[in-house]
Amino acid sequence: MNYKKRFLIVAIILSFNSIFSQATYDFGLMNRGKLWATVWNSGAVGYPVDPQSLFGYFYEYPGYEKVGTYDDANQLIQVQGYAVMATVGGINEHFSYYNVAYPPADWMSIKTPSNLVENFNMADPTLPGELVLTGGHYLRKKSSDPSVAGNIYLEVDMRSIQMSYPDLDDFIIHEYTLTNPANSEQEITDMYFSPRIGWQISTKGYELGPGGNYDDKYGWFEDERAFYFYDDRSFNFTTGDETQFNIGPGVSKGDKGDASDIQEGASSTSELLAPQYASLVMIDSADAPVYHNIVSRATQNGTFFPQDGGDRVDESVVLLWKDWETRMRELLTYDQPKGSWDELNAAGEAAGIIGTGGGSKWERAPEIFVSSGPHSISPGESVTLVYAVVVGEMDRSKIVEGGEANIDLLDIEGPAALKQNIQNAKSFYNAGYKWDNPSPTIDNITRTPVGGGIELSWIPISSNYTDPTTGEADFAGYKVYNSNYFATGPWTMIADIPKGSETVRNDSVIFTETGMPLGVGAYYVVTSYDSDGNESGKVSPNRFPVYPMMAPNNNFPDDRPHVVPNPFRVQSGLLGSGEELRLNFINLPSKGTIRIYTLAGDLVKTIEHDDGSGSVSWGSIQTQDYQTNDWLLYIQPGFYLYHITSDVDGKEFTGKFAIIK
Repeated sequence: MNYKKRFLIVAIILSFNSIFSQATYDFGLMNRGKLWATVWNSGAVGYPVDPQSLFGYFYEYPGYEKVGTYDDANQLIQVQGYAVMATVGGINEHFSYYNVAYPPADWMSIKTPSNLVENFNMADPTLPGELVLTGGHYLRKKSSDPSVAGNIYLEVDMRSIQMSYPDLDDFIIHEYTLTNPANSEQEITDMYFSPRIGWQISTKGYELGPGGNYDDKYGWFEDERAFYFYDDRSFNFTTGDETQFNIGPGVSKGDKGDASDIQEGASSTSELLAPQYASLVMIDSADAPVYHNIVSRATQNGTFFPQDGGDRVDESVVLLWKDWETRMRELLTYDQPKGSWDELNAAGEAAGIIGTGGGSKWERAPEIFVSSGPHSISPGESVTLVYAVVVGEMDRSKIVEGGEANIDLLDIEGPAALKQNIQNAKSFYNAGYKWDNPSPTIDNITRTPVGGGIELSWIPISSNYTDPTTGEADFAGYKVYNSNYFATGPWTMIADIPKGSETVRNDSVIFTETGMPLGVGAYYVVTSYDSDGNESGKVSPNRFPVYPMMAPNNNFPDDRPHVVPNPFRVQSGLLGSGEELRLNFINLPSKGTIRIYTLAGDLVKTIEHDDGSGSVSWGSIQTQDYQTNDWLLYIQPGFYLYHITSDVDGKEFTGKFAIIK
């Protein structure tokens, strides 16, 4: 992969108390399904102020632990928060907050801390999900006296719900309960509320791939009443001309889907880095009208572009409006014409009014508001509005394969998957958060290298297990999946283990994959299934690959060690994501020290080998230091010497290898 930038980070992690002026704002990590998000009790998602943080998850799909660099993530948004306007006791109040700023103490104060309840496999069927996150805050009128907090006029309580079930793991449902305080003497009327999401699909495609900042488009699902967003071709913002690429599928397809093999330089993969289709969906508007409005994605010093054909206003949506009442009402009550970006752009061009009502180039960095209103709330009463953030994509094996044919399939299979996921989210909510239960997930898997393979072990499902809904003892077996690419797959089933045929040792189920190629990393998940064929979700994959063990060389150095590949030509040839620079020393004694030198005799790297196997790599994917020297700098192409000293018997060996880039 040709990285726009590649670097190592030594992170100094500050405590939250030193970062936030109000340490009581906190979060929960929604990571039970494929879609990961760090959700705050302030209403934000991700990490305040820093959209490039390693510490927050910004609707990442499929999600996985970020290590080393923030940009190696399937991050789909830049900003997220909400906006609300209302008449309180005859006075207009307007407020908006999202994660480009810390919670403003003049207008917000904590009500309840975040509380994440883990309810795996619906152990408590009275709860709405496997992860249930709650938290809330107050909105206050700004006080004329800075030393005195303003009066509370609205309570904002949030509940987020996530599942791992295969039909339900592509979305997170968010409930917003808005309450007029019981001790208030003022009616809330004419209230409009909306989450706000600034999409960028995806950070990986933009930072590590060829993507641009203004290259997303949108479509419209009429039956689901939802806009959806996806990556499209980059273009020149001044002329409108599409960016031209001269390598691989980029010649004919541009950077749609952000194919990793269309940039200058060699690429070890053809993976599409931005294949996701995403949507913010209104699930329950409390019987109020719903408005959809797509604007240019704002930042704290950003720009809001009205949809009425008027001049652009260089003011922030968050803080800098001079006419809050007019601007907020315009934002939350404008209902954009329904259709795709291409359709609205073509209609505007035909009428000579491009961008009026949608289809403007500013919307290629889109932020969406899905508002409902007007609502009226008496003192002590509440209204609950329910939304879902939903994502879909085509089969991940096609995403990793890439190429022109699969780029063409993006606009067919991506929207189809997303539409089904939206329907599932609505069905799940309308059924009162009830769904047919598959058998339990396998959450704790031990993966141990053995000679020529990997041994997996996990706690067996109890012989007393019964379905929490039907009460039936319907567990029927396990399935084992392997990926040689990454922790998100694509997955290949390598074993079906019917109930009663499993091998049990020391109270754990044991399965060993054998005959594996040495030096090729593997990822694993295990699922269970019931008598009706319902399968549990794929949870808890290993974040970093495990490698089959090579037996130690007990006849060192008469049986010579080797470097593979040698010569190392640009890439390792390994297909695993992040394995492009992996270089192995094999046929080693069980313990020893490897020193790598330039031909001039300068020490480059010292590697201590002590795991009892017969091989070791130069660095690891976990520490992201493949082919770096002792000062964590990447080495230059050339010839190198290596000297091995056995800690078993003191014998030595010297060899040579080449790196060609």
